[in-house]
Amino acid sequence: MNPSTALHMNVQSSILAGGVVALERYTVIICGVSIQMSDYRICFYFFAGSMVFTMVAALMYKFPKQEEDKTNGKPIPAVMGTFKLFCSPHYASWLFVAFFMGVSNGVIWGFLYWHLENLGASQFLVGLGSVISCTSEAVMFFGIFYIFRHFSHATLMAVGLVGYIFRFCVFASVTNPWLVLPVEIFQGFTSAGVWSALTAYMCAVVPPDNLATMQGILHGVYWGLGSGCGSLIGGFLVQKFGAPMTFWIFACASAVNLFIFLIAQKFTKGHVDADGYEEIISFNRKKSGDEIPVDKLH
Repeated sequence: MNPSTALHMNVQSSILAGGVVALERYTVIICGVSIQMSDYRICFYFFAGSMVFTMVAALMYKFPKQEEDKTNGKPIPAVMGTFKLFCSPHYASWLFVAFFMGVSNGVIWGFLYWHLENLGASQFLVGLGSVISCTSEAVMFFGIFYIFRHFSHATLMAVGLVGYIFRFCVFASVTNPWLVLPVEIFQGFTSAGVWSALTAYMCAVVPPDNLATMQGILHGVYWGLGSGCGSLIGGFLVQKFGAPMTFWIFACASAVNLFIFLIAQKFTKGHVDADGYEEIISFNRKKSGDEIPVDKLH
């Protein structure tokens, strides 16, 4: 699926979900107080049904290269080298940033829209916020090749952390939910930009046969462990301190994480194990630190 198709699907689904939930709102009177409630069950049912069809379709996929490797008796890659790589201080700092950004992403997706609804946001505004976020991510994915020409991967990671600091500060301080919409443009930097920089950088330091393992580790740390911990930690903090204070806490944590990451990049060095992979890295014309030279990628 190309990015343009994914963007259209995300935009359409966000608008559709927002419209359906808006139609399912109803009023409940508790102790003489009228409370607006939303019925999200129809969206959950639709999502569950879509996932069933997706799972069936995924089981029908064929991987010709994998079958060819088995036929030719190609040995299974030694994946332990990839795990050992992340044990070094330099690459462990990248993995920790990936985990922290996954946590931050989990907090935002789990509790931002509830916070906006408490501020009086309509379901249309919530859906519009999702549209802006998805659009900014798609634009960043399209433009990341050109950004790599002028900025290193570490710079983009640092910019992503700065973006989280800014977003959390705005989320914690606004009282008008509409003011959050312009800030959602930075989702492109904090999500798509960071993910592209992370994967492109790590693709240069593992052998091509171990790229699947590396991608699995990054996905598990960012989308799995990170997002899950974000929902868990965020839920605890929101219940104990409230959403604004939770966002302030994560803004401060992002600043601390940024400082640690910059120190790690300054005083530790990485190394390149791969003999040439990933055309996305060739767009990074900035040869600094432990960046892999472009002429060695082909």
